[in-house]
Amino acid sequence: SSGINAENGEIQTFQHYFIQINLSMGDSSTALPFLPGYTFTDTAKNRFHRSQTLTYKNGFTVPKTGDVVGLTDADIDELANMNPSLTYGQAKPEPAQSFIPAHVAFDKKVLLFNAYFKQNLNESEKEYYRVRPVKIYYYLEDDSISVVEPIVENSGIPQGKLIKRQRLPKNDQGEHWLWKDLNIGKDVVFYGKTFHIYNCNNYTKEFMRSEGIMLNPDEECPTDPYTMSRCEPRHSYVTPPTFDKLQQFITLDRQVLRFYAVWDDRNNMFGEMRSYTLHYYRVDDTIEMRDDSWNTAKFGNQELLWTTLNTITRATLQSDPPSKSSRGNSR
Repeated sequence: SSGINAENGEIQTFQHYFIQINLSMGDSSTALPFLPGYTFTDTAKNRFHRSQTLTYKNGFTVPKTGDVVGLTDADIDELANMNPSLTYGQAKPEPAQSFIPAHVAFDKKVLLFNAYFKQNLNESEKEYYRVRPVKIYYYLEDDSISVVEPIVENSGIPQGKLIKRQRLPKNDQGEHWLWKDLNIGKDVVFYGKTFHIYNCNNYTKEFMRSEGIMLNPDEECPTDPYTMSRCEPRHSYVTPPTFDKLQQFITLDRQVLRFYAVWDDRNNMFGEMRSYTLHYYRVDDTIEMRDDSWNTAKFGNQELLWTTLNTITRATLQSDPPSKSSRGNSR
């Protein structure tokens, strides 16, 4: 009897399993998961083509009417309301993002603000204050700030790094200056000195915009009145010119005036018309006269006169050109 009961139990179990398969295949609400081993193939199926939903009528494609294999409205509604988690199980949660420290996320990322401060001058009579532009560097990795003044050559004042890189206190409650507290057109006080921010670079503007902070419009840095006064041209004093041989040599060297002249001596016996070239040297006010018709091979150099202009006047001017022997005396 025990063997019969065992066989009856196996038969009942197989019947129950077969009923569950039939119910799962007939009712879509109790469908088995679409996994290997849970699906069954229809062995009586002999047509595996895909039915066409269009046909030609009068040369145009029109949808077929009648029973066409496809999705019905009920199937579409079922797919819209189907929950994949019931079929495939719960989706795996996304892994949590790894923690990135600030010194890694904001490494070498610095905000730059252009500012200036006014230095009061009580000892000078020519100026009451001096405008000194500076650059404020804000380091995002540790919220530290440094203030640097560009070095101007021959300014006479100590410039360079005014405040070393550090976290600057904001008030007596222990708060420090953060990038949220900086904006264009705002005054910030670092260790009792007031700095006015008037501009920043493009990277700072993009970072502030990405964090939801709207920056004020850019401003112009005021000019330093003392610096502007030094840029004015100096008064020039022109000394009246005086006779100076050195200045005359520097400015008038190699400047020669050339004149062409003739000597008409045809009224005398054996006279003729001779052409001359007169050179006036401005460097030392001397004159050189050359005879263009002089026979150099017979009489030598054609130079006739070399003398200082100041020594020649109407009273001392000779009517006849000096001879070769008298040329040395005329100098």
